[in-house]
Amino acid sequence: MIKGLYIHIPFCKTICTYCDFAKLVGSASLQEEYMVALEKELLFHREQLDSLQTIYIGGGTPSSISISLMRAFLTMLKQVVDLPSLEEFTIEANPQDVTQEWIELIKEFHVTRVSVGVQSFNDSLLISIGRTHTSKQALEAIELLKKENTFSLSIDLIYSLPNETLQNLKSDLDTALSLEMDHLSIYSLILEEKTLLYHQVHQLGLEMPSEEEEERMALWIQSRIHLSPYVHYEISNYGLVGHFSKHNLLYWNMDDYLGIGLGAASMIENIRTTNQKTIRKYIESVNKNSNGIDTSEPVDEIQETILLGLRKAEGISKSDFLKKFGQTPFERYPGLIQHLDHGLLRESDDRVHLTEKGFLLSNQVFIELF
Repeated sequence: MIKGLYIHIPFCKTICTYCDFAKLVGSASLQEEYMVALEKELLFHREQLDSLQTIYIGGGTPSSISISLMRAFLTMLKQVVDLPSLEEFTIEANPQDVTQEWIELIKEFHVTRVSVGVQSFNDSLLISIGRTHTSKQALEAIELLKKENTFSLSIDLIYSLPNETLQNLKSDLDTALSLEMDHLSIYSLILEEKTLLYHQVHQLGLEMPSEEEEERMALWIQSRIHLSPYVHYEISNYGLVGHFSKHNLLYWNMDDYLGIGLGAASMIENIRTTNQKTIRKYIESVNKNSNGIDTSEPVDEIQETILLGLRKAEGISKSDFLKKFGQTPFERYPGLIQHLDHGLLRESDDRVHLTEKGFLLSNQVFIELF
């Protein structure tokens, strides 16, 4: 039973230097062609969408396409899904795209949650990663959204940016906390190959914070958040009670979800499918097959249950795991036991969790699963 629908809109007005997501700067005609294909793929799956709880429109930058294109797609979506009945309907936006007209559009189609890609409130740091909005624009967008008193509001921040200092991070997080958002997602920058930033660092000598500096930043985030009303409920996510991302929790709880659009992934009955990753192949696939599927393979349910379950602060129920799989997580992966001694994992009652230190060094734990 599909509980979540992810809709990928890959277009951006510019490409950030660190980004390796499925995205592109598309002409108006290409955007129109893509959105027609997206509607066709949506209609192909319409019979599977009668139990939806959440929708998440991400990208790319969904807010970068025209109001008319977005209205046409949302009108089609409304015919397929009972939007007012959803538990959560999220859309991502860049600050410079948030206008009163755009807000009125998403209100009309019952969007309940907006995630704003702020990344930093420091204009120099924004420039260093190719962001085209300013801190002032971010604050104005947030003020405009808060005036509506309609949406649950989240912002994304990235730390360990080029030339960033701990003081820069403190200023960013203090600003974010002062805005009293409902939810914060705070990620460390991952330097991915085939990005402009990777070239700037490895070929042009752009300086990045050291591993030690990045760890200090992560520790400071944890200590600062602990003094706030936010709950650290997943490795990189913090929310007020009642404002955790329901859509993302579907992923982490191993519920079935459908992804449509360029490069989108789905997991249905423990089969993971991934759509075509180039826009021309995606459109051709939809026009030929009414879906964009490129690959399909079964997932290792035991591995996924541990990998995704440990991302959450609540961790994994040992009794549920034993009942479902006939063994404990430590029997299936004995290498996890050492992380109890090293302080990255802990047991409490029936559950296994990452510790706060484990959140920082989760990759050292997850490597035991592969």
